[in-house]
Amino acid sequence: MDERFARNQPCLPGTAATHLHRARSAATMQFGLGEPCMELLTLDHFARHVDQTFSAVINDGEVPFVLVEARALNPSQLPPGAARVPFSLLFRNGSAFLFPQQIYQMRHDDIGEVGIFLVPVAREQAGFLYQAIFN
Repeated sequence: MDERFARNQPCLPGTAATHLHRARSAATMQFGLGEPCMELLTLDHFARHVDQTFSAVINDGEVPFVLVEARALNPSQLPPGAARVPFSLLFRNGSAFLFPQQIYQMRHDDIGEVGIFLVPVAREQAGFLYQAIFN
């Protein structure tokens, strides 16, 4: 990993750090120019926000997704030197429309804006469930 990330150095336009920051945005916090490049997301970022609403930015609007579960995955299969314990998030959206699997810019008052790859995994009476895996 680039030493600048470990030291939380600023991202500057056109640098390798900026390009890597953009490439990894699906698994990291989004920070503005001149702020720390990235912060590795962990289960702790989300666990206290279960039953809270996140807003996905879709077509110039926002669609609500409720975080219904945040749980650790099997840490016994963690490779040596892994940066975090893998975890899963489960979101519910009450729309009758099935949103495709893709990276959604999710907004939350405490967490901020985060790019999360959501995959539809089930349909319920209350809508669809979407899962995100962080490993």
